[in-house]
Amino acid sequence: MAEIRSLLELSTPDPRSLHFSPLGLSPGASLKPEDAAHFQQAVIAHCDLVAEVAEGTRMSFERIRMLHGIGVLCYEAYTVAEDLSWLGSGYWWAWWAARVSIPAPRD
Repeated sequence: MAEIRSLLELSTPDPRSLHFSPLGLSPGASLKPEDAAHFQQAVIAHCDLVAEVAEGTRMSFERIRMLHGIGVLCYEAYTVAEDLSWLGSGYWWAWWAARVSIPAPRD
C-alpha cells in the first residue's frame, strides 16, 4: 500500500528543486523555497503561444506550464511535464512556434 502523506509533507519543497537558480545548478547553495517557486514559474512564464494555436493545444500547454511550477514541491513533476509536452502531434510544434512567433497548425 502506498504511503499516505500529510498536507504539510505534500506542500514541503523538494530539496532537489532548490538547487536550480538563474545561474544554473548550484549544488553548494540553495534558493529559499519562495524564490525557487518564483524562479521555476518565471522560467516558463515568458513562453506564450501565438494567437493561431488551437484552444485544445493551448489548454494542454497551460496544464504543462502549471505542472512545471509544481516541480518545486515534487521534483518528478519536471519529468512528467517534459514527457507530456511531447505527446500529441501539435505540442512540439506549439512549443517551437511559441519561440519563433509563427502560427502553429490547427488541431
